[in-house]
Amino acid sequence: MMQKKTFLVACAVVSAISLVLIIALVGIHLPSFGMWFYYWQYGANDTYTYVQMQPVHLHQVTHHMIEYMRGNTPDLQIYTYVNGIFAHFSVI
Repeated sequence: MMQKKTFLVACAVVSAISLVLIIALVGIHLPSFGMWFYYWQYGANDTYTYVQMQPVHLHQVTHHMIEYMRGNTPDLQIYTYVNGIFAHFSVI
């Protein structure tokens, strides 16, 4: 009987720790790789005006940045318009 109780307590502890880890990982992954989070923050902080970029151009830059973070793009070379002028940004 004691072994069964110990086993149940161990399962409960492992389940609780696993649940906390899953919530933490999802809470980090979704904002980091979700375009919706960046769009929401850009609007909330008036980023378009601050960086002097049209939303479509900033969204393209954000998409490229996320692809780089995922490992789908070997480098972070971005061509876009800033304040109406074609610009190139490179991080190697």
